[in-house]
Amino acid sequence: MLSVNGREITPEQIEEEINALRPNYEHYIGDQLDENAREKQLREWARENVIERALLEHEAATDATLISGDELAKKMQEWFESHPQANATDESLRANVEMMFRMQALQQRVLGAIEEATDEELRSFYEAHKDTYKRPEMVRASHIVKNLNGPDEFGLVQREMEGVLAKLRAGEDFELLALQHSSCPHNGGDLDYFPRGQMVESFEDVVFNMKVGEISGVFQTEFGYHIAKLTDRRPEEIVPFDEVKDYVAQHMQESRKQEAMERFVDQLKTNADIQETQD
Repeated sequence: MLSVNGREITPEQIEEEINALRPNYEHYIGDQLDENAREKQLREWARENVIERALLEHEAATDATLISGDELAKKMQEWFESHPQANATDESLRANVEMMFRMQALQQRVLGAIEEATDEELRSFYEAHKDTYKRPEMVRASHIVKNLNGPDEFGLVQREMEGVLAKLRAGEDFELLALQHSSCPHNGGDLDYFPRGQMVESFEDVVFNMKVGEISGVFQTEFGYHIAKLTDRRPEEIVPFDEVKDYVAQHMQESRKQEAMERFVDQLKTNADIQETQD
């Protein structure tokens, strides 16, 4: 049996946390570990999460300086007024709502004093992690496409597209021909800028190997027959600091909050009564 400051942690609570963690865990861990190792690690993480939540809830419930009785009563009254479908006489629900506000007060105490990073700190972090802020190679292309509803048994669609290609090579306007012939005529066929991985591979294999201003031949993807025109190319580059400053600030602030909470939980663990016995 596992207990935290006298509060029993049931196996069912651990299992619930495992089920909650599993989707993201399997997405990020994948095949890095064998099945037994994955399950062991997942169970350990779930156990730690449940213990840490119990520690925080114990602190929130027992620290009388976090929130006054009058303020708590006011917040709870406002919550039930804004949730008229909730049963205000349900003791279990009232306990959960009270804990929600106590936990918010605890979080505010732990995180409220964290200062925002200075411009100098932001710049220093950016310089140390420049590779994080790479913008991948991107191309801008337009296309004329004829979607296929079934096999082009008599080559009618392909011959139509060959006719469009002949007009393009004779100097007719790409945008106008897209409006007249394409199954996707929006914006004259302009697809704007995109990196690899955004379009289907068979389309990207063509356009990423074209020169700016070049018009492709007729080629086929799973969507039908295409003619593409490459209108611009942007090489891979480091995004300038001014463009990512707000993102860097947000990232640093979130990291500081996480570190502060981890330090606080570690302190709670040091003073906690955590016991585990084998049944």
